[in-house]
Amino acid sequence: MKRASLAIIAVVVLLVEISSAQGPQGRGYNRPTSADDKIEHVSALQLIANPQAFDHKRVQLIGFLNLQFEGNAICLHREDWDVGILKDCFWVDVPSELDTRQRDLLNRRYVILSGIFVASEHGHLGMYSGTFEKINRLDPWR
Repeated sequence: MKRASLAIIAVVVLLVEISSAQGPQGRGYNRPTSADDKIEHVSALQLIANPQAFDHKRVQLIGFLNLQFEGNAICLHREDWDVGILKDCFWVDVPSELDTRQRDLLNRRYVILSGIFVASEHGHLGMYSGTFEKINRLDPWR
């Protein structure tokens, strides 16, 4: 009986730790948008191949997110970031409201991102294939 009670306590503590590590609602960063905002679901390849088709539109994609000083980017693949193929990446104007816990949850993992894509802006030192501004969603992709 004592072992069963300890096991139950351990499971409860573990579940509390997992849910608190994931932040509010177990998510990253979410801001409401207006009902008029049409979101186009795209792949990073579509944006790289035809950036003008999505210029100044709200788009959503899945990619590998890196958050660091002068290196906030979402890439087609983790390997693109790791080996420096930055033309397969997009600069991310990280929302100022993103707190440390959310940054830790999202950094160096695949995420789903929604924001305004700007084809003519190429981020830090012009190294990227576009920029995401006015981010309204950054969630871990499981």
